Amino acid sequence: MFVVVGAAAGLLVAPFAAPSARAGSTSGFDVVVDGTATHVELRSDQYDVEPTEYTLRSHDSHSKVTLSGVSLTQFIRLAGADVSNTNLVQVQRSDGTFVNLGPDDFKDPANLDFPEGPALFTEDSTQGSFFRPLRKQFTDVNAHDYVQTPAGTATLVRIASAGYLYVDAAADPQAVQVEHYVSFSSAAYGQQKGEHLTFTWHFDDGTLPGAPGTTGRERSHRYMTAGTYHPWVTVTGDQDSRGKSPRIQIDVTVDKPSPSPSPSPSPSPSPPVCGSPSPSPSPSPSPSPSPVPCVSPSPSYSYSYSPPSTYNPPPYSPVPYSPPVPYSPSPFHTHHTKHPSPPPSASPVPVSTGPTPENVTGYLVAGPGGVPVPTISPVQPPGGGSGSSGSGGSSGDDSTGQRVAFAVGGGLAGAVLFGLGVARELPRTVPVPPEATRPRRPRKRGSKPSAGSKEKGS
Repeated sequence: MFVVVGAAAGLLVAPFAAPSARAGSTSGFDVVVDGTATHVELRSDQYDVEPTEYTLRSHDSHSKVTLSGVSLTQFIRLAGADVSNTNLVQVQRSDGTFVNLGPDDFKDPANLDFPEGPALFTEDSTQGSFFRPLRKQFTDVNAHDYVQTPAGTATLVRIASAGYLYVDAAADPQAVQVEHYVSFSSAAYGQQKGEHLTFTWHFDDGTLPGAPGTTGRERSHRYMTAGTYHPWVTVTGDQDSRGKSPRIQIDVTVDKPSPSPSPSPSPSPSPPVCGSPSPSPSPSPSPSPSPVPCVSPSPSYSYSYSPPSTYNPPPYSPVPYSPPVPYSPSPFHTHHTKHPSPPPSASPVPVSTGPTPENVTGYLVAGPGGVPVPTISPVQPPGGGSGSSGSGGSSGDDSTGQRVAFAVGGGLAGAVLFGLGVARELPRTVPVPPEATRPRRPRKRGSKPSAGSKEKGS
């Protein structure tokens, strides 16, 4: 049963076997049309685009270039493909990515998506190049789509008709130990508008296609037996588009594989530095169609770290532990400020204030100024006894009465003065006789004033 299913799967994907990426040419264009490889060399008599000024725009700047060559539509015909049935054209950049061109870019020469002119291919001194003009969008950039293949290398172009898919696949790592995972990824190009694609992996280890873990753009898989495997992925669309990726080689070993040295990349010509003379290679019969960029030198930094060979820790000597002194708080947590003690003063000089009074009696009477006047009873003489108490008491009463009379008189005088001041400030009014307030009768014309009126008037 497994043999029948495997044979059916092989017949299904056999028509979509992909050729190698390049045909190994050293000039011109290596073209793949629906999986069939061919080669195209351009001559000047095949050019159908006269010298035309195009805009070369990047994210930072733009410039003008004048180019002539073969239009994209004419190149499809030279490669042996049918323009009306072509669905995708891909041109590989120097970094391995592709410029993708759809039917709107080449099917109708009178109504292209490029206002300045058609996309074109040129070949100068066995060096092929491709230029994609700016599209109608104002924000479009095309500096990355100006493909100039290094001399001695052919430019890869892939052409697909409707229903054919170009599929690329990759694996990491390609040398792995038994029962370790390998990550697979894939991409498909050329699907119809709105078409849904299904990716199915063939791991070449007996796992049936369509089993759990075999569908999807990206998958992980473990190989349980040592050996060499060649997995691939097939893609089908719901609008009858199909494609198959080239096979990938996976080496599985029992022991951990040693890392193989990666091949050093081929050096690419770097642009000249501003302010320095550009190197002059072997003279070519015609100048390059694109201006040579000028970039500022960028500093390069290198860091190196060499860990010590051995580490000798210092000997450990424990420190004896001494408990801290117990803390005994004070019952009163108040802050006392120490003030300097005053200097010792001289001994006071005794002052005689007279005899000390024994009894203090009297009244508080407000004087003219409002200041209370104390009245203190006189002090009894030290020699006065019981026999002389009568005479002393009468003299004290007389003195107290005089003081009271003086205080009352002062208060009355102040009241009189206050009253006079108030009376002086009142407005003075003159009494008006009652006759002046009476209304006068109007006098008739020709009448003489009476004697009484004359007297009043006089």
